[in-house]
Amino acid sequence: MSKEDPETPDDSDAQHKARRVRFREGQIRRQHRELEPVDPGDQAMFSGYAGSKAETLLEKGVEQYRAEDFFSMPSEQFDPEQLAGVVTGCEQLASGKGFELETPMEGLSVSGCYALIHTLHFKVIGRQTRRPGRGFLDENGKHVPNRPFLDEIRCEHRVSGFVGSLFNQVVYADDD
Repeated sequence: MSKEDPETPDDSDAQHKARRVRFREGQIRRQHRELEPVDPGDQAMFSGYAGSKAETLLEKGVEQYRAEDFFSMPSEQFDPEQLAGVVTGCEQLASGKGFELETPMEGLSVSGCYALIHTLHFKVIGRQTRRPGRGFLDENGKHVPNRPFLDEIRCEHRVSGFVGSLFNQVVYADDD
């Protein structure tokens, strides 16, 4: 990750879009691999670091934090939803949410969560989605709208390389 472009993806947008088209057309399948558990010591270091950075952003505010951040994060190119996600995510991380499966972040969009991850100088190295129940039917076989999903997002710090997991409960609307 360079100071000039801290959000440079591992592959180009064109490659990503082509992969999404091939996936939709059934040419490739999403690989479902369970993430290996994070070492408890590593997760403790991750939660301490991320929680501290979140508290600092909340204390200083977005503009001052950005001015003092080596990579000028959160990015000025984040849209209002992403920026709101960074603040909401920091509030939850500072309160201890998001570091354990049992206490995920809530009310944070996927794009807001990824903006938060980038703001804290992490990159995503793995993701696992857990769906409660089976499909979108309740125990009586009736459709359940807006069912929550729980994402475990494995993150690696872009400078030091330490690894940890964030947990985010996401509600996808029926039209998503």
